[in-house]
Amino acid sequence: MATVHLRYWAAAEDAAGAETASYAVDTLNEALTRAGAEHPRLGKLLPGCAVLRDGVRVPDEDRDQPLTGDIEVEILPPFAGG
Repeated sequence: MATVHLRYWAAAEDAAGAETASYAVDTLNEALTRAGAEHPRLGKLLPGCAVLRDGVRVPDEDRDQPLTGDIEVEILPPFAGG
């Protein structure tokens, strides 16, 4: 089990109503699912968000890997502009 610390940016922060949240979970998908269930607006936004761990995008297929320790994850919604 891990403690996943989610850091929300821009519209994700607005949808969550907070800058951060932490969850004791086994996988990243579990943390994302719990966050989306607690904040329905965020749940609708999450499928389009980039999810980064240590500055590297985590692909969907890797989000069910078992985790341990403290994990820092950033949630970045799509940005407009260029």
